[in-house]
Formats: sequence, C-alpha cells, structure tokens
Amino acid sequence: MELVWLALGGIDLLLIYYFFGRRFVLARKPFSCKRCGLCCRLRVKPTADDVARIEIAGYKKRDFLDARGNLKRTPAGFCTFFEFKDSLAACSIQNAKPKLCASWPEGKIFGVKYDDTRCSQYKGKLI
Repeated sequence: MELVWLALGGIDLLLIYYFFGRRFVLARKPFSCKRCGLCCRLRVKPTADDVARIEIAGYKKRDFLDARGNLKRTPAGFCTFFEFKDSLAACSIQNAKPKLCASWPEGKIFGVKYDDTRCSQYKGKLI
C-alpha cells in the first residue's frame, strides 16, 4: 500500500514538473529588470488593497478595471498604465502598482520560490 502512495506521489511530481517546469525555474541569481515591458502584457487581477492604492493615486475603477476585475489593456495588449520613457518600459503608477507587478518575476508555488521564465531576463536560460 505504501508503495502505491509513493508511486502516486512520484506521478504528481512529474505532472507538476511537466506543466510548470517549462515556465518556472527555481530562483538562483539576483534579478535585474531590463525594462523590456514584457511583464506589462500579462493579465493582472489586483487585490482590494491594490485597487485602493490606485484609487488614492487619483484613478477611478472604471478607468483601469475590466468587467472581470483585471487591469484593462491597451489595443496593443499592454496594461493601461504602461508607458515608454526614454525608450524603456515604465509604469505610470510606479508607487501604487499592484504587488503582483512589483514582485514579478518572483513568486511562490507550493511554498517554493521561483522566477517566472516568461521574463526576458530568463529567455534561453532554462535550467
């Protein structure tokens, strides 16, 4: 019986690796943002605290949230707060941006820290 549970646990780990291993790698080096703007194309659902901070910064919910509660996007697919400054990607609400945006590409899955390999810093550098 214990052998069956062990085998099933191994299958779970293989499935997790198969589905997440292509996107996430364990954090191994310090992150340095290249300001490419790729992260500004990801779908972000801000928390209630994030929304409150953005509203305090002077924006109305209807101007930055879509019907599903995600940050609105421009026709080009970027976050509505995305802008270019000196040919580099920038956030027009830098001091009020959602925590998910501020911490990306770092995160946790199943309690393990990871770096999201969709970030251009990690392109072609899979472990």
